Amino acid sequence: MKSFLKKLVEEKKVLVLGFGREGRSTYKLLSEVGSFSELAVSDMNPVEIIDETSVKVHSGEGYLDILNDYDIVFKSPGVVLPKKNEEYTCKITSQTELFLMRYGNQVVGITGTKGKSTTSSLLHHVLAQNNVPCILAGNIGIPVFDIIDELEESTVVVFEMSCHQLENLKTSPHTAIFLNLYEDHLDHYGTFELYSAAKKNIYRHQKPGDVLFCNPEFLPEAGDCAADIKDIDSSILPENIVAATTLRGEHNLFNIAAVYEVAKGLGVTDECFAEALKTFKPLAHRLEYIGTQDGVEYFDDSISTTVESTISAINSITNAGSVLIGGMDRGIEYSSLVDYLADCKLDHVIFMYESGKRIYDKVVEKTGHGDAKTKFVYVSDLESAVKFAKSATAKGKACILSPAAASYGVFKNFEERGNEFKRLAFEE
Repeated sequence: MKSFLKKLVEEKKVLVLGFGREGRSTYKLLSEVGSFSELAVSDMNPVEIIDETSVKVHSGEGYLDILNDYDIVFKSPGVVLPKKNEEYTCKITSQTELFLMRYGNQVVGITGTKGKSTTSSLLHHVLAQNNVPCILAGNIGIPVFDIIDELEESTVVVFEMSCHQLENLKTSPHTAIFLNLYEDHLDHYGTFELYSAAKKNIYRHQKPGDVLFCNPEFLPEAGDCAADIKDIDSSILPENIVAATTLRGEHNLFNIAAVYEVAKGLGVTDECFAEALKTFKPLAHRLEYIGTQDGVEYFDDSISTTVESTISAINSITNAGSVLIGGMDRGIEYSSLVDYLADCKLDHVIFMYESGKRIYDKVVEKTGHGDAKTKFVYVSDLESAVKFAKSATAKGKACILSPAAASYGVFKNFEERGNEFKRLAFEE
């Protein structure tokens, strides 16, 4: 990879666009490679470069206005460009693009609106427990440029891929897992069609001989994928594997089935798979059991930002008594959630924040009632929601935070929201 990068940037003016975790990773590797004529960094926020005073830094509102002053731009995921890539005179690329060009045959790429982190972590765990050389990277929090020194030709790279990493790809991984596709990130993409187009890049550039493990509900259209397409089917899981898991819900059996198919192809037996599954610990904030207080079980599903994930969470907890819903309103269509909540068997549905108010109003319109004496109640924020849930949820029942909405605007991320829920639930 380093020699490949050296040739790519030789005598070029290079810009690292976005200086978050991935941007810093890109900057570090480029600094080691050298050979460029100029290296610069651009970010909306102030940038501090402590190891190289000669690096040019662009920051503030005009940080996107200087792209054409450079030959090559390494764009970080999530940076929104005002124009299409092809409208710039510079070459715009990314860690993901270049990594797949060099190591794509070793990559198992995993995406989906929901479940990609659990699936990626589980696949890595199962392979590692069975002595298959593997590395976990990508959207899970490990930039792929950070792992290149650890790679050997036999290493399987388990690559969690977000829509932002997939957005402008012209290459796809040899093995891809496409879990699902629901409305999300509409604040970034504007339309579901554009969001879908980004996600589908995980298989759109696959070649004959590549493999796509796909949710049969979201199969590619004719001509969109040249790979060998295999349906993910949780009904084929052996009984010993189903019995071994501590992950709750049908959606997690589906995720396990995807991992099972890949692991089986890499030589992992059913017995060894089941043994590895027993030792896998669910990721935080993903329908995570966080404890019992005053006879009430609490589950943190703060990762939930979609209608489908919230419905799945409620269905997965058989003793669910109350659920907390709402957050940043990104314009998602909530009609199916409204229909579900109107007829659900929950004792209390507690709505909060902007999207919670919108869903609450629609539920009240549909059912004709909504106040603290019924199962539907609206409160202003998470603290008020937890307070109500603690007073109203019956002993022996469960309380679930599953917002069906983003955390931004109030919290830094879903992790901070989940941690605050835990603190509020267990404070005296």
